[in-house]
Amino acid sequence: MLGYWSLAPPGWPGRIVGLPLIRQIVVVAFEGVQSLDVVGPVEVFDYAEREVPGSYVIDVVGPGDDGFVTMSNGVRLGTAPLPEP
Repeated sequence: MLGYWSLAPPGWPGRIVGLPLIRQIVVVAFEGVQSLDVVGPVEVFDYAEREVPGSYVIDVVGPGDDGFVTMSNGVRLGTAPLPEP
């Protein structure tokens, strides 16, 4: 089980608070986004996923119909469609 120590008052025995086993991370990319604003969070959660396998699923989504957005540096990034609300 994944979890964290609670912030119980001093003197109380520590307890583990449960978290969902797999967390979905959705990074939204749009036309003109700076690459670091997309790639930075993806890299952080990818590293965390490698440290604790099975803890994160990372998706990069965007509003484009063709599945791509062009970032501010001119690089085109493939994206999944935006999820339904």
